[in-house]
Order: sequence, then C-alpha cells, then structure tokens
Amino acid sequence: MLDPIKERSEGQRLQGTRERITLLYVSLGYYHSFEYLASLQYDMSVLLLIMYRPPKYNSEIWSDFAALLSNICID
Repeated sequence: MLDPIKERSEGQRLQGTRERITLLYVSLGYYHSFEYLASLQYDMSVLLLIMYRPPKYNSEIWSDFAALLSNICID
C-alpha cells in the first residue's frame, strides 16, 4: 500500500472509483446532554453517527450515551 502523503509529495494522483452513496437520516431518540446526526446507508449496512457534546458539563452524558448505544444495538 502506498503512503498518501508520499504520493502527494511526489505529485502522483490516487486512482479510484467514484460511487454515489444514498443515506437515510434516522432518529435514535432525544438526549439532553448531546446532539447527534445519524444516517444509514441505503442498504442498511453502515450506520454513520456524528455526535456533538456542548462544552458545558452535564453529568448525564454517560447515561445518555449508554441509552443511545442500547438503541443502536437493540433496534
């Protein structure tokens, strides 16, 4: 496998295929301690989860996070 940084420094271009991915946005519940964006790939094989935790301390972060993971694993 070639190192992408080395390739870039030598001026080589990466070869690859371009593929369109369709995402379905899903709701996994409401949590007070963080915000999230969740989406599934169209064939339901990949879950993309982006989380944002505000800088203000919230003691419920771990219980909310555990509930979110439970929703992902059970649903």
